[in-house]
Amino acid sequence: MLSPVVAELASIWKGKVTVIKINTEEKPNIASNFGINSIPTLILFKNGKEVKRISGAMPLGQLQKSFETFI
Repeated sequence: MLSPVVAELASIWKGKVTVIKINTEEKPNIASNFGINSIPTLILFKNGKEVKRISGAMPLGQLQKSFETFI
């Protein structure tokens, strides 16, 4: 459900951000390392540090506003 929205954001922010999608069922160690308890969870890292985390689906515009101050 959120995948097309994230793909659209990746297109909008091409060259500014790298989008990585991880299947937490296939990589439970990654989910554990980052404290991911609900799906979907989006985490924005800047200079290797987490700066924003959102859990749950939301529309493109709302998601873009949530992250754009860090882009």
